[in-house]
Amino acid sequence: MLWNTDAGYYAKASEGIGAATEELSASVQDIANTLEQIGNSQEELNTAVESVNANLQEISGAGESVSQEADEVMESIYLFV
Repeated sequence: MLWNTDAGYYAKASEGIGAATEELSASVQDIANTLEQIGNSQEELNTAVESVNANLQEISGAGESVSQEADEVMESIYLFV
């Protein structure tokens, strides 16, 4: 009846392997979900950085405009003095 004992052993081992496989599959799915969330977060961050860059360009442009207008005002003051 050694074959009966061996069969029981392999049946139990197979159950353990099946449970481990399910746990591994769940872990892999969790990792995939986490990677997807990271990808989404990176896209949001890229969008935010683009917005900040656009705002900085607007500020820089406005600063140049103010500087040019200040120069024009100073020139007009010198003309009247």
